[in-house]
Amino acid sequence: MGDFSTLETALTSPQGRTWRLGTSLLDADHGPNFDIGDRNLFLLSLSDLEADGNGDHAAFRKCMEDYLINEAAINRQQDAIARQLLDQLASDYQTMPHEPGGIFFTDTQGGWIGFLVRYLHYVLFGLDPKDTESISLLTELHYNRRGTIHYFGVVGKLWNRPLAKV
Repeated sequence: MGDFSTLETALTSPQGRTWRLGTSLLDADHGPNFDIGDRNLFLLSLSDLEADGNGDHAAFRKCMEDYLINEAAINRQQDAIARQLLDQLASDYQTMPHEPGGIFFTDTQGGWIGFLVRYLHYVLFGLDPKDTESISLLTELHYNRRGTIHYFGVVGKLWNRPLAKV
């Protein structure tokens, strides 16, 4: 996968996707909305129609392009507020411990998590990254309630298992 033409073919060909995110196995039972009618809404696991998918991938992708990754989002990605958030991330990286498990990766107010919540919700939805009430609610939703570990296979099941009484 080193030369341009091979990479281009791989990225532009129909994709048959699975429940993996990079090298991590995800838990299909914990997919978004599976508890409501078993409909898979996890875009990264939906195969293209030409790769034995059912057409949902194309429909969800079009929706994402029309409503989220549109001209307004692209413009926000390059504006002064987005640059300010990126500058803050760089500053946090320089000043916060960032070894594995370091506060740069675990603090919900700054560092990586603080940046992701503010930046993604600003760029995609136009939410004010200085609105502390909204940012706090979004951080709770994404990282404190059922955090991202919920979606990973094996470890997600262990994490969500009730603690055994001693």
